[in-house]
Amino acid sequence: MCVLYSEVLPLLLPPNSVLYIFPRVMQTVGIGVEFCSHIVRWFCSCNLPTRVERAHSALANMGASVVSGITLTKLIGVFVLFFAKSQIFEIYYFRMYMFMLLWGALHGLVFLPVLLSYFGEWVGGLYLDTCAAELLW
Repeated sequence: MCVLYSEVLPLLLPPNSVLYIFPRVMQTVGIGVEFCSHIVRWFCSCNLPTRVERAHSALANMGASVVSGITLTKLIGVFVLFFAKSQIFEIYYFRMYMFMLLWGALHGLVFLPVLLSYFGEWVGGLYLDTCAAELLW
């Protein structure tokens, strides 16, 4: 999440303006959580023994939902702003939101599963069963 924030923040700041920082930062954090939360939840509730298998399972089972449910719906909604005649809509809304959307999708669907496969939680027998039971109930 911090990586997404630090990469997107310089592109979201219009020159000579500090008033737009907070709403755009909150929007970036919200999009990042939206993309990453589904993948992480599946990763934590999976009963496979290794991190790589769990990351693969999370991407295989939740990746299509994230792409179709989050990415494509937002992409279609934002693409309408491309045809706006006003420069403020084209620059500050279309370009900014499109960049945040594509960068959030890249982080949630590419970088996050790789990081989880290397640094994800180790599964240790009974702990996973209680964790999965709590998530499902």
